Amino acid sequence: MRPIMAGKTPQAVTPGDEPPPVFRSWGRLYAAVVAYLFFLITLFYLFTVSFNGGR
Repeated sequence: MRPIMAGKTPQAVTPGDEPPPVFRSWGRLYAAVVAYLFFLITLFYLFTVSFNGGR
């Protein structure tokens, strides 16, 4: 029998706490999101520069 700890709840691991299986860790997921945002910003910048004639 487990001891009862007054006022403390056990830390349950919910499925939402697990990182996606593709990335295997939250750090890799954050790095992928930052890289994707950098890619989108660069793409938008190149798109606008090409239509402004390189100015």
